[in-house]
Amino acid sequence: MELWTWHEPDFSLLSGRVEHNRSEYYQRVPGIVAAYDELWHRLKNDGQLVWCCTDISEHGDLESSPHVLWKLDVPPDQILGFVDEIVWNRILGFRCSCQSLRYSWQSRAIEACCADRKPLDTELLTSMAQQYEDEFWNASPPGGSWWNALFLEPQAKPLVSALIRHPVPLEWVTENPNRTPHAISASTTLPCTSVSRKSRPA
Repeated sequence: MELWTWHEPDFSLLSGRVEHNRSEYYQRVPGIVAAYDELWHRLKNDGQLVWCCTDISEHGDLESSPHVLWKLDVPPDQILGFVDEIVWNRILGFRCSCQSLRYSWQSRAIEACCADRKPLDTELLTSMAQQYEDEFWNASPPGGSWWNALFLEPQAKPLVSALIRHPVPLEWVTENPNRTPHAISASTTLPCTSVSRKSRPA
């Protein structure tokens, strides 16, 4: 399965260990340590993991990031799980911003205004879109916990991550990052990053 992941230029997917003090995502998101502990428990894994994107069509500027893109072809039976990135952000209590969600809220606002024959006033549309966004993020979790909705069936689509073990075999790498002309910049605050349970900072 084709996957993408991006990291600091001197980080290797092929060897070494993951250093959390170099992960801005790991450091700045509240509750991340407890969430990863629960994630490892549910995966029954105590090694090192890499988050990979299954579809990068919603990721923005491909040229401005200092990070390096790794493109992989991973055997399906070597993928530990598929994660709904929206649900992961819900677990963290963190609102992410992505193109498809913003478009859906804006479209609902326009449809509601048209249905009520209201003029398409920019301020009104913005207010309504914000209302729909708040409703989305304030929704109640199924079965009382968002963990019940985190894992998905195997699929490749925006906002779905695949989890694999670190390090990865060389034969999985289909693009040599040393020869990749452009790195990738995420347009959303999603966890396409590396983490490790055992080498977590205190």
